[in-house]
Amino acid sequence: MKMKIQALYLTGTALLIGAAGVGDSIVFDAVGSWTGAAILAVLLAAGGIVCWGYGRGLEIERAEKAQLRRYCRKLKSCQRAAEEKNDRHSA
Repeated sequence: MKMKIQALYLTGTALLIGAAGVGDSIVFDAVGSWTGAAILAVLLAAGGIVCWGYGRGLEIERAEKAQLRRYCRKLKSCQRAAEEKNDRHSA
């Protein structure tokens, strides 16, 4: 999962850099018009933002799952301790 998040951030960064570079003469000559270059810039920027947003969402989900696992472990530990205490008192 961590590699997937890093790949999304890297892809998003590359797309945003590509969007910033659309005004360069090389890209502009390849596209052929300002309208085409503007559309390309918007699409690249949108793709970059989506990748960054999805990567951040995966990071948050990963952190929440880890927090839930820690909570469940602590809860099970407390339950075991309570059961052992009850067993000692009932014996």
